[in-house]
Amino acid sequence: MQTSSATKITQIQGLRALAALLVTLFHAKWVSGGFIGVDIFYVISGFLITGLLLREIERTGTVNFKDFYARRFKRLLPTSFFVLAITAFISWLLIPGTMRSSLGRDVIAASLYISNYLFAWWQADYQNLDATPSPVIHYWSLAVEEQFYLVWPMLILVSFLFAKYLKKKVVLTYLIAFITLSSFIFSIYLTETSPIWAFYSLPTRAWELGLGALLVLIPPIKTKKIVGLFGFGLLIISAFLFNESTAFPGKNAALPVLGTVLLIATINSWPPFLNDVANSRLFQWLGEISYPLYLWHWPLLVLPSTYLARPLEIYERLLAIFATILLADLTHRYIEEPQIKARPQVYDDGCHANYSQTQSAKCEYANLDSEKVMVLYGDSHAAQWFPALLEIANRSGYKLISLTKSACPAVDTKRNDQGGFKMAKCAKWRENTTKRIREIQPDVLVMSSFQYFAQPKQFTDRQAWWNEGQQKLMRAVKTASPHLIYITDTPHPTRDIPACLTNNPISKCNTSERSKDLSIPGFDVIDPNPWLCSNVCPAVKDGVVAYRDASHISVDMSIALIPRLMQALRDQGVNL
Repeated sequence: MQTSSATKITQIQGLRALAALLVTLFHAKWVSGGFIGVDIFYVISGFLITGLLLREIERTGTVNFKDFYARRFKRLLPTSFFVLAITAFISWLLIPGTMRSSLGRDVIAASLYISNYLFAWWQADYQNLDATPSPVIHYWSLAVEEQFYLVWPMLILVSFLFAKYLKKKVVLTYLIAFITLSSFIFSIYLTETSPIWAFYSLPTRAWELGLGALLVLIPPIKTKKIVGLFGFGLLIISAFLFNESTAFPGKNAALPVLGTVLLIATINSWPPFLNDVANSRLFQWLGEISYPLYLWHWPLLVLPSTYLARPLEIYERLLAIFATILLADLTHRYIEEPQIKARPQVYDDGCHANYSQTQSAKCEYANLDSEKVMVLYGDSHAAQWFPALLEIANRSGYKLISLTKSACPAVDTKRNDQGGFKMAKCAKWRENTTKRIREIQPDVLVMSSFQYFAQPKQFTDRQAWWNEGQQKLMRAVKTASPHLIYITDTPHPTRDIPACLTNNPISKCNTSERSKDLSIPGFDVIDPNPWLCSNVCPAVKDGVVAYRDASHISVDMSIALIPRLMQALRDQGVNL
């Protein structure tokens, strides 16, 4: 139930929504083959995770395993453990005493992400659940996915290292194809000889993730809209043709998996009605909450039935689904989203270059096939505007390319080396990035920079130092775009705002200072300070915590400022 993506593709969100709905409706006994939603999730995960890993290897030559697993744990575990803890507590109160010992066993297995094998060992049949099924049996699919995350990064990195003298992607493609085919054959065999182990095991599910991975490696093929329609048709046929007696996964799983593969492969040429549904507010919202929706739906359907010792009536199942959606939304807002949105998405996507990097990855977002292009360029104070610009690009039909690097402002200033920051690396990244921008020729170039770095000793006047850097920036990009938008620096906090708010009244934290407009003529200047300050620059603005630390505006504030930023861009002549 992967919740991250290298690019926030709205069609992928729509597929997530469909997958979560199918599984929920299957357990509500309304869609006989809705369990294929899990297979849809697996193909999506293989596609997204492989793309993320390949971009990191291409950019850095390796995989930072510590960062990779930290991101996975941060995104998945808090929500998973929260729902598991609540489920365990409520289950203890509601289920018969004879089930409590197995409940403890199941909860421990789920929390350790080994429940898939233990449920198979204990003969818990997911497709043919008995009268008193485990309230956490659905955690088996999360266990499969976590086990995939353990082995996949190492496999990809090792294949790249061993392919030193060959085309690395070719070697990786053949390796993944071999694993995928072997897994599919094994899945067919084990589905016939030991169906429970086939259903729950990573080796018999790896081909589904592998096909998603191959989508990243195989060059895109131009297709007609009917191909995506055919893929969607395979999903609908599977959902209503299959039932609890269908041998699965095996060869039957090829139907929904192929349907998902075709939909992802043709994502830029879906029929209009599919695009409209996937991009609708309802499906985008359901896609956002799909992970907690999956986690909540099963206990809310099974525990009332267990407590009442009878199947639920139709209205009771409707109430359970309503409660599922409500709890999923609340969990997303207050448990999942704070973990995801502590900082902009580009940090987790590997699209915010670190100190040692001299080149940014592809880093394309929003409408990937659009001819209208917007580029974001600068340091972390440019990256803080990414959430707002991503939404603006999505709404306005732009492709957004994010080119940002830690501590390396777009303004071409010289700085002294300090800690991990090396001026030579920053200068090389600027050179590569401005060259790339000139090649792209974007319709809109948005730049911003942190202006409080310490100036070198040879500059006695801060504004002169900054203006010299801006003049160099202007020379580098003046022919690159018809709209050279420069967003001046946001207010400067004098303390860590979230930390201050945890220990003090809000009024004690309203100490941020307005930033001066140090821009030179030639740029289309947008000053966000009036949006964030009046007599003071408050820590909480219109109910939103304005800063995520002692420097950057929060993701929520960036999103809250979308209407003002859109209007400011329009005022500068940008077509939105």
